[in-house]
Amino acid sequence: MALEVKYFELNGINLAQFTYNITDSQEPETGTISNMGDENRQFAQDDRGLRTITWEGYVSNDETYLNLRKALLDNTVKVLKLHPERKITLLSLGFKKRLDVKKPEDSKMTITMLAADTREYSTTRASAAVAVTSSPADIQLTTKGRAPTTPEWTLTAIGTIINPAISNGADRMEWNGTLNPGDVMVVSKDGTVSINGSRSGNISGTVPEADAGKNTFVYSDDPGSSHNCTIEVKWNDAYY
Repeated sequence: MALEVKYFELNGINLAQFTYNITDSQEPETGTISNMGDENRQFAQDDRGLRTITWEGYVSNDETYLNLRKALLDNTVKVLKLHPERKITLLSLGFKKRLDVKKPEDSKMTITMLAADTREYSTTRASAAVAVTSSPADIQLTTKGRAPTTPEWTLTAIGTIINPAISNGADRMEWNGTLNPGDVMVVSKDGTVSINGSRSGNISGTVPEADAGKNTFVYSDDPGSSHNCTIEVKWNDAYY
């Protein structure tokens, strides 16, 4: 579908004024994409499909063009914003420039951007914190987006914590081990675990998503635990 150009920013470079056309297509059924490599296919299966955004236009300002080329060719993470307060992290992109010598006004640039997630995310992170003194214990949070999002979890042990787990009823994640008083465990969105800043394997199970609106998660741990910890949840609101 063609988009109305109100905002189009790629790695901090605003291209709205140079835009001719934007096409935004989403492909939820990855099995129909015959030419996609296995790595990209796995990303798509994990992240609700693929989104391809094609920008066509011509950057006539020399300084903006040089900044754009740098953003396209360097090895930084590529971030697209179609809204001032939302972002899309890109998996890959391609760039093509056609210079018409006889009719310079017909010159055109094309940027093709592939995102392994059809959702857009808030540029700011929301958070909620709870003090846990029993097992099980409810954790309440409310997202303001319109799509599910995967939070990051930080558990700070006040007493000894053994085999902590968190569930939303559909998905459950658990870390098998013991946290001593003062230890800080962070579970990233992809399930990787760090303790006191050092990588410490992965969780068992699946990191639970937060749905749009109100959510209740359940914390639990081993009966031999102190059940005494604090949990902080951080997330970016998501939008379709």
